[in-house]
Amino acid sequence: MEVTESVLNHISGKRARFVGIYNRYKYDADKRTALESWDAKLRSITE
Repeated sequence: MEVTESVLNHISGKRARFVGIYNRYKYDADKRTALESWDAKLRSITE
């Protein structure tokens, strides 16, 4: 869920509260993997 929120630039749940102050991890590698998977899924549907 953290990766999805990070990709969408949402701040809710744990990140909006106390934990968000200390959780500075950017999830860059995780976001790349998620977006590449989404890209592959969309391509499989549209091709």
